[in-house]
Amino acid sequence: MRKGTRVATETQHSESSRQARSDEYKTVMNAQGDLNIPRELREALHVGEHSLFEVEVTPEGELLLRPCGTIDPDQAWFWTPEWQEGERQADREIAEGRVRRHMSDEEFLRSFEQP
Repeated sequence: MRKGTRVATETQHSESSRQARSDEYKTVMNAQGDLNIPRELREALHVGEHSLFEVEVTPEGELLLRPCGTIDPDQAWFWTPEWQEGERQADREIAEGRVRRHMSDEEFLRSFEQP
């Protein structure tokens, strides 16, 4: 097989696979903003309940979900929208220098006595 022919065949296969994926798997967002990922994809990606995803909007305006681990059910509270907003607020306050550092437990406790 000639090199050029092989590359063309791989490209055609890749394009047909990409087309099949985009046509085969569709999902609808519900009123809460949830999307269901089809079982075949969950199994192929080894993701399920408590799987964590990075979410990105590409420059082309596409939504990209990237699996990045699993959340321990005992730690799920940390990933709630409310807790994550608190984390972002704390990061902003730290960046703005709105923090106090205490060098000991005693110093920390004394800070509550001061006005």
